[in-house]
Amino acid sequence: MPSHTDTQPKKKEKAPVWMKEWHVRGNKAADELAVAAASLHEVPKEQADKIIKMYKDLHHIQNRIIEVTKIYPQRKYNKTILENVSENKLTYKDQILDLLQSSQHDCIIHNNRLHCSKCNSSIHIKATHIKDFISSSCLPPEDNYCFAVGHQHTEGQ
Repeated sequence: MPSHTDTQPKKKEKAPVWMKEWHVRGNKAADELAVAAASLHEVPKEQADKIIKMYKDLHHIQNRIIEVTKIYPQRKYNKTILENVSENKLTYKDQILDLLQSSQHDCIIHNNRLHCSKCNSSIHIKATHIKDFISSSCLPPEDNYCFAVGHQHTEGQ
């Protein structure tokens, strides 16, 4: 609905056919209430000018970003690859089990630890060096000695 149809005759001529006089009165009352509310929270002109300037600067920055972005070609991607990747997300435990398939160790998971039945070694499943352990050689207990110093582990024969 056009505003100010009560004070501007040109707007009243262009008003929609469904507009009634009570619409005009309601709009005028809303304008008066808006003026009253604005006067309650009057902002000093200096502060208002700063806010208006920041708003205009932001508008210029956003337009510049849009123009720069338009310069670059759109990236190509294969939708089927993206769908397959999202379908095949493995859990951490599944990733570890996949790595164990090619390991020399014969491990089982028990109480969040990997236990090798050949060399009697064990490691926590969330240890940061678990991939190193899985890819390491599996030596029988009599030939194997290993000790930890902090996060470093030794392996010997």
